[in-house]
Amino acid sequence: MLKGLSKPWLQISLVVLFLLSANSCQKDQQSYIPEVPVDFYINLATNNDLSVPGNYQVFPQGYTGIIVMNNGNGFYAFDTCCPYEAKASCTVTPDDSGIATCSCCGSQYSLFGGGYPIEGPSTRNLHQYKVDQAGGRLWVHN
Repeated sequence: MLKGLSKPWLQISLVVLFLLSANSCQKDQQSYIPEVPVDFYINLATNNDLSVPGNYQVFPQGYTGIIVMNNGNGFYAFDTCCPYEAKASCTVTPDDSGIATCSCCGSQYSLFGGGYPIEGPSTRNLHQYKVDQAGGRLWVHN
C-alpha cells in the first residue's frame, strides 16, 4: 500500500488522517462566495463617472453585484457579497469615501486598497474580479 510503512495500522491511520483533512478543506471552501462567470465590458464614454479617481459604479453582474472603482492608479472590481456572511442577502454598500459596509455584520472594507477589511468581524477581502483596460473600455472578468 504505502512503501516503507510495514505496519497496516499505520497505513490505515495515514489514509484516515488524509481523508479527514481533505474533508475539512471542503467545509472551509463552502463558506466562501460562490464562483460565478463574469465577463462584461464597460464603455468609459457612457460611464464617464468612472474616469474620475475615487468614483465607483455598481453593476448587476457577479454573485450579488459588482462594484467597479477607479482608485487613481487603475480599476478594481469587487463582488458586493460580504465574504464574512457569504449569503446573497448580505451585501456591501460603498460610500463616497471609498468604504463599503456590510448590511448584515457591519464589516467595512477599503475599496482603494484592494477590498481588505478595516472594521468589523470579517478577516477576508472582498471577492475581486480582474479588470483590463483597452482604449476607452474596461473588461471585467474572472
